[in-house]
Amino acid sequence: MSVQENGAEKPVLRNVVNRGGERFEIAVLWRNTNPESKTVFSGHIDLLGTGRREHVFGFVNDRRDGSGGKVITLTANYTDPSSGKMGYRQVAIGNVVNHRSDGKPVYFDTVVFNPIGPDGKNVEGAAPVSVYVTKDCDSDLHAKLGFAQARIDRPKRDAPSDSADNNSAPEVSAPDADDYYDDVPEPQRPRMHQ
Repeated sequence: MSVQENGAEKPVLRNVVNRGGERFEIAVLWRNTNPESKTVFSGHIDLLGTGRREHVFGFVNDRRDGSGGKVITLTANYTDPSSGKMGYRQVAIGNVVNHRSDGKPVYFDTVVFNPIGPDGKNVEGAAPVSVYVTKDCDSDLHAKLGFAQARIDRPKRDAPSDSADNNSAPEVSAPDADDYYDDVPEPQRPRMHQ
């Protein structure tokens, strides 16, 4: 089921940061509505902080260690530069934030993605990218992502930070989507095959 307003689907994961006084949407992801697909969500994300967002498909899998936790992978179109062969490859691996070792509060609304290269290893020097559950993410999807409990509303804050570190996680604090995204135009979902 997708959340719609005036016929437009609403994103379920999103992050908007200030860069040089401008609002920049580093990630916007919509729930997949195709019941035949294993894709849980798709959209765009700037994984390397370059200002270039790439189209990705999101998958949720059980952790291999048997802990019952989830691993969220992002996959993108890929063309091998040496052979020209086209296909897909994982570009990031993510986890939900259910606890923090620094003792700060957990709001059960943050997914942290680590960019990975073609070799399957973390991209050297690339900061983790946080995305936040929006109010349009229903409880079924929230649980499927691996959150241990329902989302907790974040405290209201006066204005978004102008920090360049807003996309390094989990130290950053995301505002409640209702407050933070009021002055950001609603994204339009691209019509791409899934």
